[in-house]
Amino acid sequence: VEGEHSPDMLAAIPCGVQTGAGAVINTFKVRAGDALAVFGAGAVGLSAVMAGHLVGASPLIALDMIEDRLDLALDLGATHVINTKEDDTKARIREIIPKGVQFSLETTSNEQAFHDAIHCLGMGGVCGIVTTPIAGRKFPFTPQGLLNRGATLRGIIQGSAIPNTFLPKLIALNREGRFPYGRLITTYHFSEINRAFEDSRSGRAVKPVLIMK
Repeated sequence: VEGEHSPDMLAAIPCGVQTGAGAVINTFKVRAGDALAVFGAGAVGLSAVMAGHLVGASPLIALDMIEDRLDLALDLGATHVINTKEDDTKARIREIIPKGVQFSLETTSNEQAFHDAIHCLGMGGVCGIVTTPIAGRKFPFTPQGLLNRGATLRGIIQGSAIPNTFLPKLIALNREGRFPYGRLITTYHFSEINRAFEDSRSGRAVKPVLIMK
């Protein structure tokens, strides 16, 4: 397998990449023309953007506060990006799709993003969450936004994937140039482990991979 796909590419694909792509393909089963909003343009979110582009989601909206990541989201297929630090998220989504999105994916564990991911839904929409606040902290939450829309809040684990069939599928799509997740990877020698953690925290690296040899 190593000869067919490099070790850094194999190391990067489980967990975040699988979760983001699987949420779109397996959990939501997004179809061409479905509207999708992805909150957070890290490894999970950008993998969801790539999967959304692959299946034809439109509009495909990526939201983050780091401009470089939003630029990457556009390169990977997002039709629109929103800088949550500078823009009124709800107003911008309403401009893009007044009736709301069919699907939203919240990948940040940020309280405001969680509420926005629910409130951007259209009638009967689905909001997926893949992470929670650190140490089990709670979000203030009312189900009114879900009830008013007849919407669903869905917990997603590992993109509802069966790894021994889904990961080879993603690798095959990558080889075909249709799922370029290698663009998320930054490699570090093991001696640079502290810099890898710092670059991950700061947002400079989307998917850090340590090279052990």
